[in-house]
Amino acid sequence: MSCIKCRWRQFLIKKKAKSLVVPYFLWVLIYGFCYAGLKLIVLKIAPQFIQNPDSTALSWSFLDWVHKVFGYGTPAGLGDGNPEFAMQFWFVRDLIIFTVLSPVFINLIKRFPVALFGCTALFWIFGSCSVNAHLPDALFYYILGLYLGFYDINFFEKVDKNG
Repeated sequence: MSCIKCRWRQFLIKKKAKSLVVPYFLWVLIYGFCYAGLKLIVLKIAPQFIQNPDSTALSWSFLDWVHKVFGYGTPAGLGDGNPEFAMQFWFVRDLIIFTVLSPVFINLIKRFPVALFGCTALFWIFGSCSVNAHLPDALFYYILGLYLGFYDINFFEKVDKNG
């Protein structure tokens, strides 16, 4: 029985990851093509309109591409960890990572429920992460959602009864 449960959970994780990965990378490809392609076209036609003509998609390093797509690898003190090509989808990137890591989180909830919640809460309260400005918030609320689901706590039903 538990083997069927494991397969079902793996299926849901794969489905969720695909439903997040496809739109994220589709947007990154569209935006990246427009941004990089248009900059190269304008550079050929009217270079006086380009502020930094030496920095084009052709001259970016691997870390530049990682930063533009994922938001990681920023130079010290520059940027807030948001992906430049998918700035408005920073939460989708975090959801992809957390979805992949959710079996680890669930296992930690089973083994160390109070310690995991306490550590996550402390990271949320005191955490200042230089990699991603949203990471403490996103991690706390994702773990909180896992706790609500794992312990079958219907928070909104309780709020509606009291309200």
